[in-house]
Amino acid sequence: MNLRLGIVGGGQLGMYLSQAASRLGIDSCVLTEAEDAPAASFATRLIVGDPGDANTLEQLIEASDVITFDKEDIPNEALMQLRQAAQQRRIEIRPEAETLFLLKDKGQQKTWLAENRFPTLPFKLLQGNLGKSEREALAEQFSLPLVQKARCGGYDGRGVQIIDDLDALWDTPSLVEPFLEDAPEIAVLLARDVEGSTEAWPTFGMDFDPQLNSVTTVYTPANISASLAEEAAELGVRIVNALGGVGVFAIEMFIDGEGALQVNEISPRVHNSGHLTMEASPVSQFEQHVRAVCGLSLVDVSTTRPAAMSNILYREAFRKACPAQPEAQRGENEDITLHWYGKPPGRPGRKMGHITALAANPGEAVRLAKEALENLADSETQAA
Repeated sequence: MNLRLGIVGGGQLGMYLSQAASRLGIDSCVLTEAEDAPAASFATRLIVGDPGDANTLEQLIEASDVITFDKEDIPNEALMQLRQAAQQRRIEIRPEAETLFLLKDKGQQKTWLAENRFPTLPFKLLQGNLGKSEREALAEQFSLPLVQKARCGGYDGRGVQIIDDLDALWDTPSLVEPFLEDAPEIAVLLARDVEGSTEAWPTFGMDFDPQLNSVTTVYTPANISASLAEEAAELGVRIVNALGGVGVFAIEMFIDGEGALQVNEISPRVHNSGHLTMEASPVSQFEQHVRAVCGLSLVDVSTTRPAAMSNILYREAFRKACPAQPEAQRGENEDITLHWYGKPPGRPGRKMGHITALAANPGEAVRLAKEALENLADSETQAA
């Protein structure tokens, strides 16, 4: 009988994990709340329901040997149920439930980083609305502007705001930290297997949409010195080793005004920043994650090519271009690939797909990816 991989979450990350599992001869069972989720087209089995529902989650447990995740925001009750099943040796959970308990709460995550002496920006945890004296104390501790992050549930720019007026603070459990203007942000993407061996891709540079607080472009290698890239990779490995994590992890870092690394966030899963590995690397982040969590050997990623990825963030100009089913398209230039996730048109800024470009250097790859994105918008405007 084939090894059975359970995946909590059926978005594009779950979809690509299912595809990777299939190529490795591993059955995938995806638990998703939407019957038309992107992963529905590729999962061996689909369970439609709320992961927080005990009966629904039990179906996934019974259908799986190993369970992993395409997101960290899993209900606590579900994590406790999965942990109990693992303790009963009914399944393996990778990464472990304790890792998700820790990292899905940005406040707990930042506290863990600070307590373990990993470099991160100073911060303060807020429980909710602040009174006048509390706002004054906060103003004394931090200079404006500040970044506020909801402790749970934020993604794709949601749950994050930059404020220069403390009256604009959200009334929600959150953390605040200094805003580093014009600070470059990089990501370290690495995999760790069940034996503790690691493979790290070359460091990624990232550009963001300032309005959406969402990644627009990712490229590799990042435009930093070789010594800083090595330092970032070593820091990422130390963090994942300290967590005892198994699978792919993405560690986002700022480079502050002194040129020092400051850990921003840790994602215990495959990540948007790693999509370009599908074309640029000997192994995609998705296959590497499946290999890690299923006890297979990792693939050497040292020969990853210079590449860039542009997110296709939804706008009305793309409405007619969005296919109803996931698909990959390659044009005349075989170094450019257009990936659609098969999502119905939605809110502005929603990730509908991405474009990957390969080139002799990351700057040229960025140019090609952005040009392909602009051409896509232009062609849709002309068609309209």
